[in-house]
Amino acid sequence: MKTPDILLAVQPVIQAFEKLSIPYYIGGSIASSVYGMARATIKIDVFIHENEPYRNEAFQRKRKDTLEETGTIQFYFSSPEDIIIHKLQWYKMGGFVSERQWLDIIGVVKVQADLLDKKYLKRWSAKLGHKT
Repeated sequence: MKTPDILLAVQPVIQAFEKLSIPYYIGGSIASSVYGMARATIKIDVFIHENEPYRNEAFQRKRKDTLEETGTIQFYFSSPEDIIIHKLQWYKMGGFVSERQWLDIIGVVKVQADLLDKKYLKRWSAKLGHKT
């Protein structure tokens, strides 16, 4: 079986972070595809720890998972709630017009549904200036 290009691209970077003990998680479209509706993307968003209240909590909530159903290589991903919050931030910064960001949000909400921590979403959305 051929290794997917996305794994070939991200694996060396993540291995370097882990070797150097740099906390990270993968977010953005890749993470929304893991916890929401899959979509083709060529962009990988990797976050490293920043000492800021929201980021601190987001790092505590990261999850270990694989990029593909049959995959054995695990990476840290943004939690589904934090994917939604990040996507809301990008949607807002883009003038509320990015259909792609909005569809990613809807995909995570549909797939995760009742598993989402709604109190967490409301608290951070309010603090970050998003309407809930």
